[in-house]
Amino acid sequence: MLVVGLCGGIGAGKSTVADLLAGHGARVIDVDALGREVLTHDDVRAQVAAAFGDGVLAANGSVDRAALAAPPPLVVLDMAVLVESELGRLSDGRGYSQVVVVEADPEVRLGRAVARGMDADDVRARMAAQATDAERRAVADHVLTNDGDEESLARQVAALWDRLTEPG
Repeated sequence: MLVVGLCGGIGAGKSTVADLLAGHGARVIDVDALGREVLTHDDVRAQVAAAFGDGVLAANGSVDRAALAAPPPLVVLDMAVLVESELGRLSDGRGYSQVVVVEADPEVRLGRAVARGMDADDVRARMAAQATDAERRAVADHVLTNDGDEESLARQVAALWDRLTEPG
């Protein structure tokens, strides 16, 4: 199973790429969402069930580890702070092994975030606090450019899927 890290600045289209990869069969884990929660044992079971389906839970509610033994071909760790943090970098080698970066022109990103209801000044501040495109490219194995329409992005993701899942 290949694990990749997915990152991009605010409004670049990272969530759209994650959704498109999921459509190809990847398992997408929203690391940002997980990081905002303080998990208890019950919450861990709920997250596992949410990520992998209720079929991974035994009749008594515990996680059925055997049900998790058939992994999808690709797991995507969807996280805004991949470059800025150690999230997903596991010393045992089981973290992400490839990085996909989604880029878009800063003005396009600003417009997308404002269209989602964010304040323009807040978006600019977040963009300034995030890693630069150059810093992201420095760790990237694959770069997707999302300045066009979703159909263009979908073609890039389909080609990426083929590269990531080809044998050998």
